Amino acid sequence: MSTTLIPCIVRIPIAEETAEPNSYGFRPDRSTADAIGQCFVLLSQRASPQWILEGDIKSCFDTISHPWLLDHIPVEKVVLQKWLGAGYIDKRTFFPSMEGTPQGDIASPTMTNMVLDGLEEILKDPPFSPSCLVHIVKYADDSIITGSSKDLPQYEVNPVVETFLQERGLLLSQEKTRVVHIRVGFDFFSWAKMSGNMETNS
Repeated sequence: MSTTLIPCIVRIPIAEETAEPNSYGFRPDRSTADAIGQCFVLLSQRASPQWILEGDIKSCFDTISHPWLLDHIPVEKVVLQKWLGAGYIDKRTFFPSMEGTPQGDIASPTMTNMVLDGLEEILKDPPFSPSCLVHIVKYADDSIITGSSKDLPQYEVNPVVETFLQERGLLLSQEKTRVVHIRVGFDFFSWAKMSGNMETNS
């Protein structure tokens, strides 16, 4: 089996089978507009959560753990290992990839989605009851997570997210991750600004 088959394998059937409802990046029939729409649904009601954890994964595509991928992605291991080790050439010298997914490969975003699947389900489990108003909207490696109070995303949600990511070789960017009130506004997936009146300025 050729490594060129990886994009076909990880694209629709397998990736969509494990995809979570509020994941919008690099999926068929989904777009940034859909992600924005879901934010409106979550944040525009009278009883909506008022606090947001803006999450950005540091160098996500470059740092995903190869051992984690090999243990958890349902693709033939030999083929997956060859694909992950595709590496790059600089000044006629080949450098193998020790972590991350191949840069520029069309399968990399889909593979990243598969790595991040599961977080939405974890945030539904105790101690996060429905009254906590914890919801996630995710576009590839950018996300927002809502909460009913400032302390909830900062001291309860954030550690859960960090543990989830660390198992996969990933870290939240300290510079880009913050907790904000919706009245202050928040950066939406690096290209739109959303505020308490639920208007966007792209």
